Amino acid sequence: MKSTCKVSSYGVAILSFLFLTTLMVLSFGGQAIAADKVITWRCQASIAQSSPTYAQSVLRVAEKIKERTGGRLIIETYPGGALLPNNEIFPSVKRGMIEMGYATPGYWKSDIPLALVCALPYAFTNYWEVMYFHKVLGFEKMLSDQVAKHGVVFYGDHAIPVEIVTKEPIRTFDDFKGKKIRTYGQFGKFFNALGAHAVSAPGPEIYTGLATGVFHGAHWGAAVGAQSLALYEVCKYHMKPSISLGTEEGWYVNKKALEKLPKDIQTVVRNVLDEQFWVRSVEYAYNEAKEIGNAQTKQGVEIVTLSAEDQKKMAEVAVTIWDEVAKAGPENAKAIAMLKQFLRDQGRLK
Repeated sequence: MKSTCKVSSYGVAILSFLFLTTLMVLSFGGQAIAADKVITWRCQASIAQSSPTYAQSVLRVAEKIKERTGGRLIIETYPGGALLPNNEIFPSVKRGMIEMGYATPGYWKSDIPLALVCALPYAFTNYWEVMYFHKVLGFEKMLSDQVAKHGVVFYGDHAIPVEIVTKEPIRTFDDFKGKKIRTYGQFGKFFNALGAHAVSAPGPEIYTGLATGVFHGAHWGAAVGAQSLALYEVCKYHMKPSISLGTEEGWYVNKKALEKLPKDIQTVVRNVLDEQFWVRSVEYAYNEAKEIGNAQTKQGVEIVTLSAEDQKKMAEVAVTIWDEVAKAGPENAKAIAMLKQFLRDQGRLK
C-alpha cells in the first residue's frame, strides 16, 4: 500500500512538472512568435525593372535584409512608376505612405540642395575619391543630415561615372562647339559653357535621337548605361575621362518606420544599406571596365581621350559650375569648399 502511494506521488510530481513545462513552452513560445512577427515594407525605385541596377541594388538589398533578419522583415520592391510617379518617391517616404524609396536626390533639389553636389562636372577622376569624399571627409553625413530634417534616413547607393558617346569623335576642347549633346540638369550648363548645345530627352528616346541626328552625342551613365540602351550600335566613339564621377541614386527610409522595428532589425537595415555603397561601387567599377572592353573588342568602339591641356580647360569651366552650386546655401558652400581643398591636397587645383 505504501509502495502504491509512493508511486502515485511520483506520478503526480511528473505530471505536474510536465504541465508546468508545457505552460512555460506555450508562454515563451507565444513570445517567440510575437517577436518573430513578419513585417512587410514597400519600396519603390525610380528605375525600370530591366535596368541592371534594379537587380544589383534594389533586389540585392531586399534579399540581404530578408536573409539577415531571418525573414522577419520583407521588402516588397517596385520598379519606377509602379506605385506612384518617380518624383513622388521622397514625399511619399516622408509622409509614411511607403517605408522605403530608391532614387536620385536630384529630383528634390529644393528640399535637398546638397543633391547638386552629388554629381558635379569634372570633380573626381577615381572611384576611391568619391568614396573618400563621401565616407571619410563626411559629405554623406552632411547629405543625410539634410534629408533627416524631413524625417527620412538617407544612404547613398554607389559611385557612378558619366561619360558621353558620340557619332563623330570629339578629340579636342574646341570640337565641342556646335555639338548637340543629350544631357540633363547642371550638365546642361556645363556643355553649354563648353560651346555645345544641351538637348533634353528621356532615356527611351536617346537611341532614336542619335540614330536620326537629333543630337551628336549623349550620356546614359557610362559604358554600362550605353550598353543597356544599345547606343554603341549608332555611336562608335566613347569619350574619356568621365564628364562626372559621383553619386546619384540613394536610399530613403521613413525614420518613424525604422524606429518601430526591433533594435536588431534596425541594425541589420542600417548595416546592409551602409555596406551596399562599398560593394556596389566596386562592382560598378568592374562592370564599367568589362563593358568598355567589350565595346572595343566586339563592337569596334574607339576610346577618345582628351589631352591634358584640354582636360585642364574642361576643369576650369567646371569650377564655374561648382561656384554656382555653392550659392545654393551654406551647406553647399561648405561642401564645395571641402571639395576644392580635397583637390588642392592632391595638386589638382590651385
